[in-house]
Amino acid sequence: MKISSNSEETIQPLPQRSVDSKSKVIFFCICFLTFGSYWIFDTPGAIPTSIQKHFEDGGTTISELEILSFYSIYSLPNIFLAIFGRDICERIGLRKSTFIFSLLICCGQTLFAYGIDSRSWIMAFIGRFLYGLGGETLASAQTSFIFKWFKGHNLAIAFAIVVSFARLGNTLNFFFTPKLSETSTVLSIWTGFYICLFSLFSCFVLLIIDYNEDKANPYFAINSSKNKLFMFKFSDIKKLPALFWLLSLICVLFYAGIFSFNAFGSKVLQHGKHMKFDEPTASSFLGVPNAICVVLSPLFGEITKGTGRTIIFIILSTIMLISSMYALFALTSGEYELNPAIILVWHGIGYAIGSCSIWSGLSFIIDDIEYLPFAFALMASIQNLGMTLFPFLIGFIKSNYIQEHERYDFPILFFCICETIAFILALLLFYLDHKWNNGKLNSSAARVKEILLSKQKRYQRHQDDQVSTTTTTTTSSTKSNSSLGCSPSSSPPLPPPPQLSYSSPSFLLSSSFSTVSSPYTTSYSSSDNAAGNMNSSHSPHPWMTYQNNSQGGHHLNSLPHPPALSLSSSTPNNLIATIQNVCTSFIDQAKKELICPIAQLLTSSSSCRNNNNNDDEVVRLSLIEDNLIKFLCSSAISSSSSSS
Repeated sequence: MKISSNSEETIQPLPQRSVDSKSKVIFFCICFLTFGSYWIFDTPGAIPTSIQKHFEDGGTTISELEILSFYSIYSLPNIFLAIFGRDICERIGLRKSTFIFSLLICCGQTLFAYGIDSRSWIMAFIGRFLYGLGGETLASAQTSFIFKWFKGHNLAIAFAIVVSFARLGNTLNFFFTPKLSETSTVLSIWTGFYICLFSLFSCFVLLIIDYNEDKANPYFAINSSKNKLFMFKFSDIKKLPALFWLLSLICVLFYAGIFSFNAFGSKVLQHGKHMKFDEPTASSFLGVPNAICVVLSPLFGEITKGTGRTIIFIILSTIMLISSMYALFALTSGEYELNPAIILVWHGIGYAIGSCSIWSGLSFIIDDIEYLPFAFALMASIQNLGMTLFPFLIGFIKSNYIQEHERYDFPILFFCICETIAFILALLLFYLDHKWNNGKLNSSAARVKEILLSKQKRYQRHQDDQVSTTTTTTTSSTKSNSSLGCSPSSSPPLPPPPQLSYSSPSFLLSSSFSTVSSPYTTSYSSSDNAAGNMNSSHSPHPWMTYQNNSQGGHHLNSLPHPPALSLSSSTPNNLIATIQNVCTSFIDQAKKELICPIAQLLTSSSSCRNNNNNDDEVVRLSLIEDNLIKFLCSSAISSSSSSS
């Protein structure tokens, strides 16, 4: 790197993430990060008969209630982790938390598979609990990686593909796990472990590439660390409107007919009066709703976005699930014969519509965008509460209070009741939304855009107010730093120079500023400096500020060239000697407390560049040191002579 006569150089613009082979590998790893987790989620519901037979062959028994408890124990820790999971990611770091959650899933599936293999229900139960500790929180970490690596239009596409790919893992489990169980139940369980092991390998690759990228480009790493996630406060619950709780209850009852139904569906299709299917066929039917949701969710997402009317789609989805559940109830009770695949396709369409509309409805109920992440987390927590209670409750009632010939009618009847209540609550939500919320849930597409735009503007004003408040509190420190010609420091502040009695040199108000070469810059006028007004953006280091200039370059805050030092010949010799002594002590102290920290700062910031040169850095630091010494010397002499 060559330093020109005016201390300027050609600066390369900040590095940008590009869609190259590395980004494709990252996207592949992000997709497979939760693939194993979704694959093994419904393993107990896909092969319940095979698990019971495997235990019976070993001389032990496992009840249907014990199999259903595998679902309840998974959802139990996620009642809390849905709220605190992101806070955990924030505290221990994204990469560390991702590795821990992936390892918990892999260890949990290992214990579950070994427990089924050794016919130990308690070991399998503990394994599902460990799996639950990592399952939901890993999905949160996956979302953070998507937001970190993809921006703009690529973000929406990447997010849609990742979500669909995760659901694909759940769908393939219903098709392939029962087929493998015909050969060996233990093999089908251990297959889920191997898939989780591959997801763990994808996690390793993702973390290594992400670490190397952050190390090569600290700008991205620091920018990512500034995206703070929300912090949970119990007092925030009081700020949520009544419509939120109503929508959360609808969500719990709606998903009872989806996830909890998957825990019972295989048994129902095997033992219904007109549905005497074998286990692989029955489980493959359960994969139909998930397959429909994978294909149609992006489509219905665009439809709901383009038409608005969110509450109408919520009501429609509950009606579709009610009709499918009553049709299944008619099949299990023996009233008529119908291919269950037709019913489950209809069921899957209702699932796709509901999953798009229910969660998007929160955006129209929560006015303050700051509370929206917390509202999503709390709603997911309430949903996990329902998924914890419903399987255990139905299994307990079914095993103890329902007669043998009615045992498979009762779960379907229970889900019919849940979806009917959800439909009634959706109608109530429609009425209360018009009464209390100005009908935002029933807004047209044009009004939806206006509502979201107004929220964004209101949130931006709130952010600007916070920035202005922070700027006001640091005005005094900014002015003191500007009087020395240095950039304002944020945190931590520069150590103050020795306290000497001298007025501010007048040349600081008019002298020209030259640049010192560095990968980051701020340019400002001397008048702005005198007034203490600095227009700067986020800096990779708290002591540095930068902004993009018109040529795309980035320059460090400039240091002033000292004016020519001139003393009249009439100055007494003893006064000159005294001033020189004062300046010498002043310079020694300044080099110790001011120049050394700045030199260390510039040395650390130089690692951000792609091409470093040690010889150039020595020249750079020597130039900066000389400028600072001359500046401090001239400042002290000018002020001392004026006071004399």
